Amino acid sequence: MKSVLIIGSIKNNDNIESFQNLCMFLGKGIIKAGYKLVNGGSGYPLNVDKHVAEGAKNACSKNNIKIEKVILCISREGDNNHNIGPAQVVMGDLEVEKRMHLIRKADVVISIGGYNGTKEYLVLAEITEKPIIPIPKFKGVSYEFFNKYLYQKPKYYPESITDDEFELINRAGFTNNVFDSIVNYVINLTLKLLAGSNYIFIASPFQPIYDNVLLAIRLAVKKMNDELGEDYYICERIDEIKDIIRIDEQIEKKIQQSIIVIADVSEDSANVYYEMGFARGIGTNVIPIARQGSKLQFDIKTIRTEFYSINDNKTLDSFANTLKECIANIHYGSE
Repeated sequence: MKSVLIIGSIKNNDNIESFQNLCMFLGKGIIKAGYKLVNGGSGYPLNVDKHVAEGAKNACSKNNIKIEKVILCISREGDNNHNIGPAQVVMGDLEVEKRMHLIRKADVVISIGGYNGTKEYLVLAEITEKPIIPIPKFKGVSYEFFNKYLYQKPKYYPESITDDEFELINRAGFTNNVFDSIVNYVINLTLKLLAGSNYIFIASPFQPIYDNVLLAIRLAVKKMNDELGEDYYICERIDEIKDIIRIDEQIEKKIQQSIIVIADVSEDSANVYYEMGFARGIGTNVIPIARQGSKLQFDIKTIRTEFYSINDNKTLDSFANTLKECIANIHYGSE
């Protein structure tokens, strides 16, 4: 599950109600879009943390999502925490340690208002090439970064994100349904920045014996997409990708883009083990599968593995249902 960090603050209570509403709308939107919310855990009303966490909590309650799976707060010892969702405490005397920890956890950073502290977060995000979506409505450093990015986006931003799409966030501030509009534009930008987060990579040997397994995986993805009412997930095995120049680089790139890697560990394949290990190392969700009777290596025996025995259409459909539930658990954050 990809993670979105929301940071920022306002200086005083003049716009507190609007600020709180926008933060709560964003918290709800992030969860409904299938992302994990990361924040600094602050309970101060002028910071975004508590308000976005409350919005995310409400979305979890309405959609029957386990809060501990989709909200993560990272704070320092002694901070005034909002206590919504699980918290990780960063030890150390420097605030930058907490900031770096938060940036490492994020796939996208959204900022609202903010001043010196927020600017330090955004600079760290730029250094580590984490995409930033600055919301200009409450001025501050987010307004500064919005204007900087409007005509000169960092080189690591997808080319598909146009100036007009970025400007929509600013225009939303003049609409009647301002919060809905801002959140919709921000979520759409997040989806584009995380293009590939709906990607499922299949790590499997290429022999014909695995053709039915590939069919079952595709059927599972279709069943999941049918439930979502859209062609949300796509899946691919590396031998199906055209125009590969360096296959090792392509594999790593595809795994980095993936939200899920399905790894068939039925046999001792060095390639599959490498791809599975690489995915786990960067925090990508892995679903190991194996034929009934396969002997698993000692270092993966403790990892939950879905076993299959595909003999006909009935058993193929049954295994597809099992995989679909695994994908659903990851999508809805219930595992």
